Amino acid sequence: MLGVAIHQGVSFPVGKVEFLTLTPLNFHEYLLAMNEEPLLNAVLARNYSLLQLFTDKLMQHVKQYCFLGGMPEVILNFAVDRGYLLALLEFR
Repeated sequence: MLGVAIHQGVSFPVGKVEFLTLTPLNFHEYLLAMNEEPLLNAVLARNYSLLQLFTDKLMQHVKQYCFLGGMPEVILNFAVDRGYLLALLEFR
């Protein structure tokens, strides 16, 4: 009870509490979510001759990733219907 008396106004759940650290997707995870595994493999292998052929596609994905922000649910919604508006509205 001492903790309750000292920390008035602070609530904490009773019982077992599990803490999770959640982070946004990195660009590699984003490419996997977008079904671009061959492009990801070229990036990871640093195959610059192959990447040069797909520069426009890669830059489009970089722009999309920056705009969407890497949040998993937003990227999932975007991967399903490729619509920015629905992806961001569903996240709210």
